[in-house]
Amino acid sequence: MMTNVRIPSLPLALGAALLLAMPVAAQLPNIPVPAQGFGMPATDITAWWGTGLNDEAGDANGFGAFVNRSGEQLSFGGAVGVVSASGETEFGAAGNVAFALVQGASSTVAFQGGVGWFSPGNLTFLTFPLGVSVAGSIDSGEATIRPWVMPRLNIARLSSSGASITSTDFAASGGLNFSFGGAFGAGVALDAVFADGATPILFGINGSYALPG
Repeated sequence: MMTNVRIPSLPLALGAALLLAMPVAAQLPNIPVPAQGFGMPATDITAWWGTGLNDEAGDANGFGAFVNRSGEQLSFGGAVGVVSASGETEFGAAGNVAFALVQGASSTVAFQGGVGWFSPGNLTFLTFPLGVSVAGSIDSGEATIRPWVMPRLNIARLSSSGASITSTDFAASGGLNFSFGGAFGAGVALDAVFADGATPILFGINGSYALPG
């Protein structure tokens, strides 16, 4: 559902592209919204690259750096990122917090909320993803595989010069994370926003390093 208010001035090509494809925005532009992890207390540093898979998502490249603090019940983190499109590069920032609702021997169900900020030119783009993540854990001997999925409510607000557009859409992200017995890990993810008349799909890959304690 979207409420339309005319944005009077969009001087940047990147801003215009975002206005036309507003539902694509996650917390960091063109990077799938990841589910927070849980477990023994640790700090994870993760680098992401993401891009669109269809015309509705565009072909901009997004790059992000996440720092997450995980625990057995509570997990939280922050991120900064850049996106490049139409020869322009802009910066964004995001934050997440998650609380484990149900924990089993090899699965976790958690509530997750967050906020993202992105401000190209005279635009201000805010996103508020609210969802429930379901994650599992499979030990293959050489690696631990963590499949996860997170349906969410995707609230996005784009404003400029006192006018704004707000959208509320269903969205979902999911992926696979791999831990290789030490501190290093990797992952892949997909993200889709199911908006009226458009379903932008994002793809992302990441590499991570875990700091114990």
